Amino acid sequence: MRSKFPESWGEKDWIGNMIDKIREAQPGDVLHHAAHLVIDLTEVNDWGKRFYHGETDGSDAGAVDATELKGYVKQTIEIISR
Repeated sequence: MRSKFPESWGEKDWIGNMIDKIREAQPGDVLHHAAHLVIDLTEVNDWGKRFYHGETDGSDAGAVDATELKGYVKQTIEIISR
């Protein structure tokens, strides 16, 4: 999202903040063009935050399932490509 809309984010904007800003974007705002990505972005974020979120060290996340990971990587690449 940083490369697609570089002027829209601050240094401390991470995927959760980006999703919120996209949801709140009004017609005329460049982020409004990303509204169709919110569902997929949210799915990827919800899956991944158990591994990287600041309030956890990831130890409760369990082992990464390779098939599940591949699916989310594919979904992420598709988001970037749109």
